[in-house]
Amino acid sequence: MNEAKSKQGKAFVLVGHAHWGKSETLKEFKGGGNRNLWITIENIRIFIRMTSNDDDEDALDNFIKDLEVGEKPVLVLTLCPKFSNGSKTRKILESLNKDYELFFFVLRRKYKPERDIPEEEISRLRPFGEVEVLEGKLEKKDRAKKFRDFIKKHLS
Repeated sequence: MNEAKSKQGKAFVLVGHAHWGKSETLKEFKGGGNRNLWITIENIRIFIRMTSNDDDEDALDNFIKDLEVGEKPVLVLTLCPKFSNGSKTRKILESLNKDYELFFFVLRRKYKPERDIPEEEISRLRPFGEVEVLEGKLEKKDRAKKFRDFIKKHLS
């Protein structure tokens, strides 16, 4: 049996460094506000967790430890790709990957000042799941639309 097919849930991970546009993209994606909440896309309920490992790594670790795939089968999370092999963030991804098929949507370019996420950091994500890289400078509305399209493509 295909390992990805045996996993019960799906987690869509919006990737960028601190102050990279993850929060603004997600606010636009879900229609405003900072708090975690549920949204529906194509009749599927999706839980959104706004805070990232670069906001509070321990809180993300605790969230993943307490996570039950039956209660939250589809998730949206944020992640900073700056982590090493033995880091807590890597262990968080390993734990999440046991029950969830992972899909990473990487905001490669920071809007202001202009910078890119190096390929080395993006390549750390590939062993955990599918990676799509958003190239170029896009406004938050356009980033949010691309992220929504990415999720729709992988929901079924």
